Amino acid sequence: MSPDISVIIPVYKVEPYLRQCLDSLINQTKKEIEILLIDDGSPDTCGQICDEYAEKDDRIMVIHQENQGLAETRNIGVAKASADYIMFVDSDDWVSPKFCETAYQLIREKEADMVLFEFAQIEDKTGKVIKREKYPMIEGYKTIPEALELISTSFGNYAWNKIYRKELFDNIRYPKGRLFEDVAVTYKLILKANRIWYTKEILYYYRCRESSIVTTRAIQNAMDSYDMSMQQLRDLQRFQATKAVAERRLRELHLSFCINYGKKYSEERYREAEQTLINLKPSIPFHYTWKRKIMLVLFWHWRWMFELLCVLFSRRVKLK
Repeated sequence: MSPDISVIIPVYKVEPYLRQCLDSLINQTKKEIEILLIDDGSPDTCGQICDEYAEKDDRIMVIHQENQGLAETRNIGVAKASADYIMFVDSDDWVSPKFCETAYQLIREKEADMVLFEFAQIEDKTGKVIKREKYPMIEGYKTIPEALELISTSFGNYAWNKIYRKELFDNIRYPKGRLFEDVAVTYKLILKANRIWYTKEILYYYRCRESSIVTTRAIQNAMDSYDMSMQQLRDLQRFQATKAVAERRLRELHLSFCINYGKKYSEERYREAEQTLINLKPSIPFHYTWKRKIMLVLFWHWRWMFELLCVLFSRRVKLK
């Protein structure tokens, strides 16, 4: 029987977490799936674990390759996928037993090209749920501006809290060799989608660990995130329907860059971000955390204090 969904899982240096991830996938309530495990040259025993699970479950296909990075590994997964619908899972996370069933049922019943669903953030060391500020979005069909507004919040540009019609990936690929590749691709998929459905149901469990790409604040991470986001917003500004969304997200991007990184990584980019905030209309989005709201007020009225705090607390004040 041909699969209804191709689930793509890039695998690299996640030995302590991989079995939990794979167990959550092979025990899905929906059985008509293929599981593509792409061992991206992992130096630990991840490759062997993938082969072990493939011997037990014939729905699993394992690809071993030299390290090419997360973006290119996802591209390879999309190219190998045989189903009409695609989902992604990061190999250090795990999913609900109805991850595939619920997503597939919604995308078929609603005749959608994408379904967006909620996730829970789990602290690695304690196993506790991390509370996040959620954008007040009602379940149902979403316009392109509404969907773009949603991914600009803590809901995120992530590849893994969505199901996609495979055709959306025609002529769209993740940028090879760059971090935060989701930022460069998710909005393009939304722009191509004719129908988008959003559900509040939690189907994915995202493990927050200190060594992950998202939580490690290296210079390359900061610059890649900033550059990918700028490219996204430049594209969105070209369309009248998404211009307002782009303006709001520009403010959020530049505010985050000033606070989280200050002048330490690039004074030129800091000044560019600062000037953009000056040019944008002063308003405080209601979904901001109280920390962001305070920093934005300081920027508008007491610039010297804002800059001082950026210097003192850069990389220590968590505003997400």
